Amino acid sequence: IRVSGANFLPGDVARVGTIGPIAARYIGSDALEIFVPAHDTESGYKVPVEVTHNAQGGNIWSSDEVALTYTFPVRLDGADMDVSTTAGGSLVNIYGSGLRRVGEAAARWQCRFDDQQVEAHEVSGSTRDSYR
Repeated sequence: IRVSGANFLPGDVARVGTIGPIAARYIGSDALEIFVPAHDTESGYKVPVEVTHNAQGGNIWSSDEVALTYTFPVRLDGADMDVSTTAGGSLVNIYGSGLRRVGEAAARWQCRFDDQQVEAHEVSGSTRDSYR
């Protein structure tokens, strides 16, 4: 997940619920990325996400925590395009299962290509989960 905030430093770590410290990828002083650990729970379970400058994961965590909601896993089965121009802008259809809009996260879908995030749109009339 991408964590947005302020005053992040290289070497910062995160914690998701009680699991941490988790290594964070430093994007900039306003963004980090972390891999969310697996959690054996039902879909819809919310846990806090917090960040610290203390790489050992001491007791000094961010005070304005945000909640992460665990959902059922998403599986990507494929895409119909694996080559694009360096200028970007090519239409890519992705297919898979679990690609459903549920709860608060339903506001929008995004796809990530390396460090670039782009808006995704559901393909109507498809017999399987399809997004562009």
